[in-house]
Amino acid sequence: FEERRLSSDNKNNKDENKTEHCPYCPRICLGENSLRYHMQTEHNQNLEKESNSNQSSSESISPA
Repeated sequence: FEERRLSSDNKNNKDENKTEHCPYCPRICLGENSLRYHMQTEHNQNLEKESNSNQSSSESISPA
């Protein structure tokens, strides 16, 4: 039952919440920060999910 506990507890809870799939290529990044960094370096894109790392987070929510 240790095997079961490891795969269902650790893997599902941690990995599924944390993995982000890049929309521009098949790459899967661990966490939103990795994905954001990957997209900025590889694709020259900013991830428009909930926070733009270039602007302050309170102002970036409402379009000016």
